[in-house]
Amino acid sequence: MKEGTPSFRPLHGFTLIELLVVIAIIGVLVALLLPAVQAARESARRVACTNNLKQMGLAMSTFVDANGRLPKLMDYDYRTTAWPATTGSPVNSPHGVWNATWDLLPFLEEQALDDARTAYMAVTPSGRVNTSVPNSSQAIKVLKCPSNPFSQSAALRWDYAYNYGDRNSGPGHVYDNNGQDRGPFRTGLWPAAAQKPVRVGVRLSEITDGLSTTIGMAELMCGSGGNDASATVSGNENPVSSCWAVWNGAGFSSGSVWSAYDGPGGDWRQEKPWRLVLNTILPPNGPSCGHSYRWTVRTARSRHSGGVNALMLDGAVWFVSQTIDAGNRSASELLTTAGASPYGVWGALGTRAGGESGLSGAR
Repeated sequence: MKEGTPSFRPLHGFTLIELLVVIAIIGVLVALLLPAVQAARESARRVACTNNLKQMGLAMSTFVDANGRLPKLMDYDYRTTAWPATTGSPVNSPHGVWNATWDLLPFLEEQALDDARTAYMAVTPSGRVNTSVPNSSQAIKVLKCPSNPFSQSAALRWDYAYNYGDRNSGPGHVYDNNGQDRGPFRTGLWPAAAQKPVRVGVRLSEITDGLSTTIGMAELMCGSGGNDASATVSGNENPVSSCWAVWNGAGFSSGSVWSAYDGPGGDWRQEKPWRLVLNTILPPNGPSCGHSYRWTVRTARSRHSGGVNALMLDGAVWFVSQTIDAGNRSASELLTTAGASPYGVWGALGTRAGGESGLSGAR
C-alpha cells in the first residue's frame, strides 16, 4: 500500500434485525417487571391503609383512657334537651348531631377542627351542626385508604366504618317505637340508644368476647356513586338473602344503586348511624344491600386483593380473607342477648358478647 493511501476498516453497528431483537427483549422485560412494580406499589398502599387503622385504634384507646368508654356512635350536643320519647328517631329533630369520628379528632392530630366545633356549639342554638362547622369540609387523610382512587379525589369520602356487629343497621335497630334502649345486645360495639340526648358508650369490660377477637373498625370502601356493590333490593327489612339473590360477584342483576351520599363512605361527618357502620354478616368484599338505604347490610369491602383490613380492639390490624367462614348467608339476623352468631367466624368477630371461642387464628 502506498504511503498516504487511506485504509478502509469495516464499521461495527447494529443491523435492523439486531435492533428489533433488542427492542423485543426490552419489551418482554418490561412486561415481566410491570406487574411486580404494581404489586409493590399496592403493597405499600396496603401498608399505609393498615397504618391508618392503627392510628384509629390508638385514637380509640386514648379516648377510652380519657373517658372510660368507647366513643358514642352518635352524640347530641349538650345545649339541647332530650328528644320526645314517643316520637320517631332523633335524627329528625333539630338537635346538633355528632358521630364517633368527631370525638376522635383530637387524638388524630385534628385538634383545630375539634376546636372549631366547640366554638360553633357555643354560638349556634340548633341545627345539623356537623356539616356547618368552619373548615369541616377538609379532607382527613387518615380516613382514606390510598388504594381507593375515589376517596382520594373527594375530600369528604372515607374508607372505614365502625363495627355494628352481626345485625343490619337501620332506625328500627337503633331505637324502638318509644325511643327506649333495646339492649344489651350481645352484638356490635354500639348498642341501641337510650332515651336521652346522647348515645350509649360501651365500656371495655362489656366486651366479654375479648378485645383481641372483636372488631372495632374495618374497611368499607367508598364507591364512585355508580355500580359500587351497593344497591337497594326488593325484600323485607332483612335484606341478607335477597342481596345474594341478585349479586353475581361483580354487580347486581336488579335493584337501584345507592347514591354516592347514601352509599358506603359518603361523608365522614354523617349524623345518621346506618351510614357510619358495617355489619359482619356477608363476607368481606361481598355486596352491600338494603330494602331501603336505611335497612341495610353494609359489607366490609376494599380494593386489596383477597380481603380487607380490620382493626381489633386490642390495637392489632388483621387482614381478613374474603373466604373466611361467614356461616349461613340466608340466616335471619338475631336480636338476642346471648349465643353464637349464625354468620360463622366472621359474624363472631363482630360480636362483643357472643361467647364464641377459638377466634384468634381467624385471619
